[in-house]
Amino acid sequence: MDLLTIVGIVSLVYPGLYEAAGVLPDGPLDATVGGTVWFNTTLIERPTVYAFVMWKFSGETSGNAPEIISPTNTLPQFQGRITVSRASGSLQLRNLLLEDSGTYSVEILGRQGFSTGSTRLRVHELNPCPTGCIAAIIAVCSTVIIIAAALGGVHLCKRRQYAQERFETINRTGLEGEQISHYEEIQMALVTIIGLVSVAYSGFSEAAGVLPDSLNAAVGGTVMFNTTLPLTETPVNVVWGYRNKYFTSFNIIRSFPSYNSTIPEYEGRIMLFPSTGALELRDVVLTDTGFYSLAALMPSGYHVTGSTDLRVHVPITGAQLTPSSEDLLEFNSSVTFSCSVSSGSSLSFLWQNISSEISASDGVQITDGGAKLTVLNVTRYDQGPFRCTVFNPVSRVLTDPLTLSISYGPDNAHLQIIPHFGGVNIRLSCSSSSNPPARFQWFMNGTLLPNTGAELLVSSTQNGYYSCQAFNSKTSKHKASCAIAVAPLEITPRSAVIIAAIVALCSVVIIAAAVGGFYFSKRSSSALESSGSQTVLEVKDMPHYEDIQPQEEDYDQLTIYENAASLRST
Repeated sequence: MDLLTIVGIVSLVYPGLYEAAGVLPDGPLDATVGGTVWFNTTLIERPTVYAFVMWKFSGETSGNAPEIISPTNTLPQFQGRITVSRASGSLQLRNLLLEDSGTYSVEILGRQGFSTGSTRLRVHELNPCPTGCIAAIIAVCSTVIIIAAALGGVHLCKRRQYAQERFETINRTGLEGEQISHYEEIQMALVTIIGLVSVAYSGFSEAAGVLPDSLNAAVGGTVMFNTTLPLTETPVNVVWGYRNKYFTSFNIIRSFPSYNSTIPEYEGRIMLFPSTGALELRDVVLTDTGFYSLAALMPSGYHVTGSTDLRVHVPITGAQLTPSSEDLLEFNSSVTFSCSVSSGSSLSFLWQNISSEISASDGVQITDGGAKLTVLNVTRYDQGPFRCTVFNPVSRVLTDPLTLSISYGPDNAHLQIIPHFGGVNIRLSCSSSSNPPARFQWFMNGTLLPNTGAELLVSSTQNGYYSCQAFNSKTSKHKASCAIAVAPLEITPRSAVIIAAIVALCSVVIIAAAVGGFYFSKRSSSALESSGSQTVLEVKDMPHYEDIQPQEEDYDQLTIYENAASLRST
């Protein structure tokens, strides 16, 4: 008996296994005729397929046992309409029919064992106008009816005014005046209703483009709600409304030819511009955040609505950058910067090292909504200065620069001779890349000298092999230089002439005066002949001395100077 048969028998004997595993959503799933539905499992999709996947179907009206629809003996009504993912066990069913309604179950065999699940599918006829569409139509029709009523009221008012203009008598009855006020009140009520409707259905207003989609304002500042109404027409009536996130709606101001009304919360804080219907809001507070809606009645009789979303933000102050540590070791320390503010809302952050923007990478982490920056295993190039820019739609603040102290080195110790003309002394210099600056020790023939510092003065009588060693007390590392041999050199008339010629040639190139060069070379020759002997240096291959302290690296080269008596002329 094969695996498929065994699994099928078990699933028929124990149908309750489908419900318990939770491999499929509880359902029911809803779909429409002609559409597509996915029965997605909750199993993790793997690069290798599951060993066994079997789907079954039981119709709502058949009352029969579930029938296998995949992977073998696919039912005729499902052929060409299903796809099974062996990576997750999910099933896709296309070109849905009403007869596809029913219970779908799955059995999956994988490395973790045997998993089952079931869910219910309901297939519906395609509704040409769903509930949302009907609601939208009702809302639009209601708005059209209200607008029509408002236009009718305006028309009645205009006709009444026209009749008054034709009535050429000075003594008008109080009844006629009351009737005019009555028509105006009707008009006011109608436009007020339209304003409330435009606030409630702000989605219809936004399409008109009368107001911008959104505006930003700072607490304590001023915001201007500018409109795109034509300057050739001045609105007859204007109503501004407000709706907050809790869907509480009310009118802020209502303006008519002979009547203006502002609610107490906005008294002294708003200004209406009658020619364009624009509104200015001053001394903005956080609770002013929300949707603002405009309803205006134009002289030509048409009605204009629009809405915008106002977002109020707290300006940023007191931005400060703080590190978790400022004393760090190269390759051995990490640091976290925190960017904080004294006040501000809707914050965004931008990090910079010197002038380059910092983004998250393998060695850099940005967390806490961008407010924290972590640099892992710092190097000497992470010293900064670091800066943090905090900004929101109404303000932008840059922190003071912050520079880290990162200890590193010494990398190498370089020993060299400082050029020195005349006299009998030689000046040696030792340097190394290190932070803090390295301390130096000097050695002669492998013996530690009492001298410290970056330079050493050697006389002609102190012949031998010289080397230096750099030490960093922060990193506890040291580096040794190569050795240099120093020995006296007796200058003969022949060598003196050669040196004088070289000096003369350099002088000619630098001064660019042949006469001055000749004069200078003569003086140099006389000085050299009268001095007897001087200490000079010459390179010769000789063994070097080791430092008396343990060394981490061998000398990278050996430069030796000794007696060059062979230059003496015979």
